[in-house]
Amino acid sequence: RGRHKIKSTELLPKVFKALLKCSGYPSNYWVKWWRAQASAFLLRPNKETALELQRFREERLVGNMQAGVLGCYVRHGDKYYEATEYPLKDYLQIFSWILDNKVITSCPHSAEFLEPFKGQLPKLQSTHRIYLGSDDPDVLEEAKSSLDMIYVNVSRLSKRMPLMKVSEKLGAKQVVMESLLNLQLLMESDAFICTWTSNWCRLVDEMR
Repeated sequence: RGRHKIKSTELLPKVFKALLKCSGYPSNYWVKWWRAQASAFLLRPNKETALELQRFREERLVGNMQAGVLGCYVRHGDKYYEATEYPLKDYLQIFSWILDNKVITSCPHSAEFLEPFKGQLPKLQSTHRIYLGSDDPDVLEEAKSSLDMIYVNVSRLSKRMPLMKVSEKLGAKQVVMESLLNLQLLMESDAFICTWTSNWCRLVDEMR
């Protein structure tokens, strides 16, 4: 995200421009702000959906989402065809960087990047509690051997299966409920790790 400025402020409805000019929010992020407002509005669950989501959460969530959770989503699946896929070991390195203060050797200034978040670190470091979401069944199996983690107990199909095929196999309702629950848990996390090449991760960032 850092060096990649979001342009095209004309996409923003004019009614909000005066408000944003007064806010001091950088103009190159106005579109990001608008996307966040629109996403939050479109994804508001009605009463029936909220109750169904709560039931689904009680049935499927393994672990306890208390304070001090570091959330993470490992996006694999059909994303492989359009963007770089990062293995779990890359995420484990980030976990160690944040939770154990281990400097990333390939990035000598990594300690400086945590400086703005130093107020949150003690809570995360005291619990070492991680919520891990992924569309790749192998990621969850690999992570279980090295992490004490929170996860959602659902069926994960073939790693490279297109999303439309997944919907055909599991049913549209199941896919929607799994997605909404994963989104909810990542939003509840005190911090989260994600790749900016994933639109799902962008949505989580906007909703947070």
